[in-house]
Amino acid sequence: MLYKLGQQKEFTPVKYFSIDRVFRSETLDATHLAEFHQIEGVVADYNLTLGDLMGVLYAFFSKMASPIIQSYFRPEIKSVLVSRCPLLFTCVCCSCVHAVC
Repeated sequence: MLYKLGQQKEFTPVKYFSIDRVFRSETLDATHLAEFHQIEGVVADYNLTLGDLMGVLYAFFSKMASPIIQSYFRPEIKSVLVSRCPLLFTCVCCSCVHAVC
């Protein structure tokens, strides 16, 4: 999908999204399952910012999650080259905060 996007002669804005079941080739233990669901997406357009990405993620989790779950972003700068902004949400089971990276 990204290769095809890069081979375009004239750039056109695109949105690609995929929700798939993923299988791990690992030994099972008490904390890991052999399968899980993964959500991926690519949005390519002019003048997109981190704020646009945060808006898409917030809207997605607001629609997919229970209304009692609160989510927010926490910017982190670990070094000059490593920075991130994980989406955090409150767990329905234990009310603690977890990250979605």
